[in-house]
Amino acid sequence: MMFSGSVHADTYFYWNAESTPCDGSQLPNPPFWTQDVPYRGRVICGSTPEGSRFFEFQTVAAQTSAYTEIHPSPTFPITNIMGKTLYLAYYFNFTRINGLDIWHENGDSADKGIELVGSGIRWGIARGHWSNLATNLDHRYTVWGSNPTYHLNRSVEQYDIYLPNQNGYSATRPIQLSYETWHTAIMSVRIAADNTGSFSVWIDGVKIMEYNNIKTTANTSPTIAHIIMGGTIAQPAYDAPAHKRQFDALILTDNWQDIVNGGYLSGSTPPAGTSPTPPSGLRVMTVQ
Repeated sequence: MMFSGSVHADTYFYWNAESTPCDGSQLPNPPFWTQDVPYRGRVICGSTPEGSRFFEFQTVAAQTSAYTEIHPSPTFPITNIMGKTLYLAYYFNFTRINGLDIWHENGDSADKGIELVGSGIRWGIARGHWSNLATNLDHRYTVWGSNPTYHLNRSVEQYDIYLPNQNGYSATRPIQLSYETWHTAIMSVRIAADNTGSFSVWIDGVKIMEYNNIKTTANTSPTIAHIIMGGTIAQPAYDAPAHKRQFDALILTDNWQDIVNGGYLSGSTPPAGTSPTPPSGLRVMTVQ
């Protein structure tokens, strides 16, 4: 869809499963490529805050990863991003099987999460528990910021992670998320090779971390090669029981209005009948 206007903004990727049959078939490739075919995701019929379908990766016990790359052509790789602020947002729901928690409530038990990856770029929201965070409440998990590979701001990172630091959240009070619940996540990265970048995270519409005046790319010609999902599951023990990892309305955009329109600033599991509005009014590059 092409819209003309004085302001130019891009929706680089948007996928919400609503136009894909939920007949048990695997996720389309492109744009989804999973390294191990048996672990490929599928579209599932079921109610979500966004609609009536979502995509799901069902794991087996002690599965180490469900490594999946999203790189739609011709949109990716994305270039000319220096100075732009990119927003990666999605709905997520981690559902247990037989009531078995996915991650430990203390120590290191983590997924790398959903990441933006490219030349000079690797940012994500990790989940589970990490040992420099306070112990999770019973049957709860948490999230934090990550910049693996490059570790561009060693003075800011604490034991390789970005700690929550907004709205009362901190290492001693990390956000607590429920299983079997739809949540929303937004990651914002302002791309800069000097100390003018920023990194922020919202969960269920609440900003839980914000880091300004930092480097966010390792070179002056950064690119986004792909979005990565499922890089690790419950590392380093890799001992998660079988469970379901569900996602919906995954978007990468440089327009904040897309985030507002998409309902990503809402709380967990919004009431029925409040379906968000897909991106509109932009030069939108969609994937069939």
